[in-house]
Amino acid sequence: MLILIVEDDPVQARHMEAAIRRELGAEVWRMATEYDFQAGFEEIATRKPDLIVIDVMLRWADPAEEIPDKPANWAQTGGYTRAGLRCHAMLRKDERTGEIPALLYTVLGQEALGLLQGVEYLQKGNGLDRLLVGIKQLLSLAPAEPGVPPAP
Repeated sequence: MLILIVEDDPVQARHMEAAIRRELGAEVWRMATEYDFQAGFEEIATRKPDLIVIDVMLRWADPAEEIPDKPANWAQTGGYTRAGLRCHAMLRKDERTGEIPALLYTVLGQEALGLLQGVEYLQKGNGLDRLLVGIKQLLSLAPAEPGVPPAP
């Protein structure tokens, strides 16, 4: 089983990766930024992870001497506060990746995001237990629990 984590906070990502490996025995692949996601999209389509966990607020790129230019509409489409939503939309628009289960995992409240029905979402907080339950449910490895998104 392969799970892709799209998370720019390295500490959070390490905790998520360790919990997923420990509890699910899954291989974990990580992308840190929206640029990494866009640049690696063909690899996502080829490797087809079993599930993708996407943080909503993502940096465009890691600090470096040469940071790739942001798309012209980056600020108009929400900047970093909507980066994960753009990644999610990119997944859904491509027939090769449209059916890959994806879970938005963010500190933002669902109402602040204005999510459409059918978008799997979990708010960060209170440890990783809810995330693990949500992943298991999306992968049909566990029964539904109240307050956690049902499996598709």
